[in-house]
Amino acid sequence: MIKYGVSFTILVGLILLEPLIGESQQRSKYGARVLSVEAYRQLDDKYKLVRVDDLVPGIFLDVRYASDCNFMGKKMYPSPAAYLVKPAAEAIKLVEDSLRKIGLALVFYDGYRPYSVTVEFWKQATRKEYVAHPRQGSRHNRGCAVDVGLVRYCDKSLLEMPTPYDDFTSRAHAFDRRATPEAVKNRRLLQSLMVKYGFRIFTTEWWHFDYKDWKSYPLLDIPFEEL
Repeated sequence: MIKYGVSFTILVGLILLEPLIGESQQRSKYGARVLSVEAYRQLDDKYKLVRVDDLVPGIFLDVRYASDCNFMGKKMYPSPAAYLVKPAAEAIKLVEDSLRKIGLALVFYDGYRPYSVTVEFWKQATRKEYVAHPRQGSRHNRGCAVDVGLVRYCDKSLLEMPTPYDDFTSRAHAFDRRATPEAVKNRRLLQSLMVKYGFRIFTTEWWHFDYKDWKSYPLLDIPFEEL
């Protein structure tokens, strides 16, 4: 069994899909290869996006980019839906199940993000180091990244974290030491469960986690309306 990197099953599937993906990826003006909608529709289900709340009933969604409560100051998604590739969504369910046993739950801020939205972020962000360059795209564009926090399950009240979501300062870094003891404890709990179930910590954002096999999935620019 491969402990790190691409699992054998996904690696074999990716090899089999390579002709389809290779021929159907479109070059963005930044040089990124983005899978076409037509090619996406032909993918095996395990490579497609699923609604997180279908696999995790009752998950608390606070999708900030479906409102104007975000660093862009405007609505970027047409609806507050949360999508991930199925293996990542299944891993989120395991995290949520563990949290509910202790009276807590996830708050889900973001999952899949169309590539075109990443381009808009790059164009307008003043702190470029905190947004993905369109040349590589974002792991969110692959349906393999999540932005999450913690809440109390009974009333959905937020647990204390080092900073608010989308705070573009060093205090939001995953291992920053200036947080209060309570925030550090909550951050550590979130990190330990996410890592346990297959996610990797993103060092500059305490809320961001990448699914372990993200390299196996193509960049997507599938509009929410197509999902």
